[in-house]
Amino acid sequence: MPRPLLRELAPAILLSLLLLALWWWFNGRESEAPPPLPPCNRPVEIRLQGGTEGYLIACTPEEYQAALERLELASSPSLESPVLSDLYAASGSACRVTLDSEGAVVRIEEGILSGQVAQALGWPLDLNRVLATDLEALPGVGPSLAKAIVADRETNGPYCSVSDLARVKGVGDSFLRQHASSLKASCP
Repeated sequence: MPRPLLRELAPAILLSLLLLALWWWFNGRESEAPPPLPPCNRPVEIRLQGGTEGYLIACTPEEYQAALERLELASSPSLESPVLSDLYAASGSACRVTLDSEGAVVRIEEGILSGQVAQALGWPLDLNRVLATDLEALPGVGPSLAKAIVADRETNGPYCSVSDLARVKGVGDSFLRQHASSLKASCP
């Protein structure tokens, strides 16, 4: 190859090598799993009313207060508030707190977390309390199957065990094996 041709092709060769290296960097490497969240015995999920995306998780009163400060609300409720102090005084499971845009508590739901939060913490979803949107957080569960599960519960009554899901069209043995640790159910 004559030298003038090599000089003309050198930038194109270098650019090709650079693009190949970038592709490998972003696509060719094994993806790393996100680090697991630390254990949380009493998680509080904090959401803003009307907001469907995003949440904060607090495991201690101090984390709860810090989360409220991060939201930069007009008037964040303090831990001295009787309702919020009860969140940490009572023993029990998780809860979801919904705040309005001013920071006032709109709703506290005991014993329930959204699907995203439950999955992030490794907590099972309660089939008798879960919403269809929460079920969609499970791998392989789309909107139609999630709605079918909730509709079956409303039509045929509560699930007494996870295996009761087999009565829903589209749920088979492989689904039950795959999601056995991600779901829970007990008759009320």
